[in-house]
Amino acid sequence: MYPKIDSETKQLPDGEMCNIKGNMQQMKKKDINCQQFFPKTTKMTKDFMDKMYVKKLAKAETYVLEDGSKCRTISVIAALVVLFLFSFFGVFFMWYTDGFNNIIYSNMVIREGAPGYEIWRKPPLKILVKVYLFNYTNVDRFEDGQDAKLNVQEKGPYVYEESMERVNLNFSGNRVSFQLKKSYKFVPELSKGRQNDIIVVPNMFLLGATAINRYSSFLTKLTVSSGLNGLYSKAFLSLAADRLIMGYDDSMYALSRSIMVFQDKKMADKIGLLSKNIGVSDDVMTVHTGQGDIDKIGKILSVNGKDKVNFWSTEECNSFTDSTDGTLFSPKAVSQKKPLKVFQKDMFRHVPLVFKKESTILDGDIPSYTYEVPDNFFDSPDYYPANQCYCEMDGGTCPPHGLFNSTLCSMGVPTFISNPHFHRADPKLTESITGLNPNGTLHGTTMELHPTMGFPMSGNTRLQINMQILKISEFSQLYKYQDGMILPIAWFDVSMQDKYLPEEIKDIIATTTHTVALIKNLLKYGSIVIAIMTLIPIAANLRYKMTKNKRRDSTRPLRKQDSEVEA
Repeated sequence: MYPKIDSETKQLPDGEMCNIKGNMQQMKKKDINCQQFFPKTTKMTKDFMDKMYVKKLAKAETYVLEDGSKCRTISVIAALVVLFLFSFFGVFFMWYTDGFNNIIYSNMVIREGAPGYEIWRKPPLKILVKVYLFNYTNVDRFEDGQDAKLNVQEKGPYVYEESMERVNLNFSGNRVSFQLKKSYKFVPELSKGRQNDIIVVPNMFLLGATAINRYSSFLTKLTVSSGLNGLYSKAFLSLAADRLIMGYDDSMYALSRSIMVFQDKKMADKIGLLSKNIGVSDDVMTVHTGQGDIDKIGKILSVNGKDKVNFWSTEECNSFTDSTDGTLFSPKAVSQKKPLKVFQKDMFRHVPLVFKKESTILDGDIPSYTYEVPDNFFDSPDYYPANQCYCEMDGGTCPPHGLFNSTLCSMGVPTFISNPHFHRADPKLTESITGLNPNGTLHGTTMELHPTMGFPMSGNTRLQINMQILKISEFSQLYKYQDGMILPIAWFDVSMQDKYLPEEIKDIIATTTHTVALIKNLLKYGSIVIAIMTLIPIAANLRYKMTKNKRRDSTRPLRKQDSEVEA
């Protein structure tokens, strides 16, 4: 590559030799510059090609990654939209409809196989019937004229546990017919007294026979009076407490029962305060099952095939409309604290219940709504005009203030219902009787209802049975007593206390109170939270897309101008 310097050059003069050396040095420098240039050019080319390859590869990979990212983004947004729609529907469903409540209420419907059917058919509740008897302590002294007033002494309570079952069930569409079967067992450990305590009480059969035959023919009156005199019947009897409560035999009563059979009227086998309730009731009751309309659950549709009674002067008072038997109520009506009605068979009328206050049971663990019978329930029409319909239809005679006349429901026996000890009654009722102590806090009727489901959880129903003396000249047994006098017989406290509730009922109450409420709140507020959490990223993504599109629209003209300038 370089010129050779042979020996001949050595023979050249020194001047030429120097020129040659100088020329060679210049050529050497040029060679050196060429050697430096070409390697650099090759390296620059290689670097340029490598960069182009990497840039192209990176660009291709970016397209692949961008496509994958778009797919994932679309999938996430789609999932968020679906979740938002579900949560939005949940908000509407939980906050603006009764759908959730209706799902819960469907378990209350009276039908075979339903969760609460067996409890309704045969309640496993400990229902206690506390009977307080009025023992007349001075009958002999009163009849002899030594005492101006009769005196009573409250005895008891004599406590009986009531067992109830609905039998002879017949389902037809959204209604069910049945009869009640009841039995009673004495509970000595809760009683204040013994079953064989002797109690002096009015002769209920004598008072009934006198009233029923008051307008009979003279011959009939004389026959009945002779029969009573032959049996040495007196105005008052001495009976064991259990016999008075559960029933006792009477010869004249047995004769009357046989006569009533021909008049198509059935009487209890024995005379007693609870005797007519023992066994299977003759009354066939038909109620709404709640199927299709939970607001109608338990409401009475008919009794013995009739949708009303004919004892009272107006259709409203005769009707069973909106009344239940007291074991079930409309959950919506209770949750809204609306007035309720209970059909009382012994009075053949509805008993109103009104909301009183919010309370708790089971040591404060379970909230409840306290309902009670209003104070004006036994008021006379002078104080409460709506009770005018319960006065006698023919004569229009109304009972004294504080009494309800249930004679028409008792086959003509002059029976009156009142608050215990004549609480809130006419003071004249106690003018001829001493020993009564009215107490509103002890003698009222209350019921604790579940705030959302509407079923009773505890309560007390307190009523007093009284009989009236209706004198006729042929019945000498009553000649020393004032005509129209009201005699208290006994008062009842039918209670269902929360401390006696069985564990299965407590579990149901706890579940419907806490668990259902927890699930309901989680769905209500959870649906709102999820709706918000899904709406935020959806809105953010939409905003980003809109902003990105605006930027692209604003940069495209600039890029076009740049390309034209470059061209």
